Amino acid sequence: MATPADEPIALLESDSTPDASLITRPTIAAVSIKLPPYWPADPTVWFAQVEAQFNTRNISLQKTRFEYIIASISPEIAMEVRDLLIRPPTDDPYDTLKTELIKRTAASEQRKLQQEKNSAIANRLSCSDGCNSS
Repeated sequence: MATPADEPIALLESDSTPDASLITRPTIAAVSIKLPPYWPADPTVWFAQVEAQFNTRNISLQKTRFEYIIASISPEIAMEVRDLLIRPPTDDPYDTLKTELIKRTAASEQRKLQQEKNSAIANRLSCSDGCNSS
């Protein structure tokens, strides 16, 4: 015959609640990450490097990734996406920033290359035969 003292034990054994030691609670941990300098000559490669760091540190939230990028880019690059910094997108902020940085800095880099090319052509056209002599 079971005594009242035995009943709680019997109830605990039949309870389907998992053992408290097996329950994992979400933790928040500070993650230190130093991103490489932004590379406007090939932003796609830069983002591949950055995303590798995000993945190895389990940084997957769009907002967190967005903030890491913003914190790491130079003022010159930040000016290319100034509108996104002032009013961050509410939907997929990291993906939006990535797309716009690639598009805008590639266009900016292309303009610089075109200006350098035009300048070199202008120099050759305006130079007399003696310009390149040693």
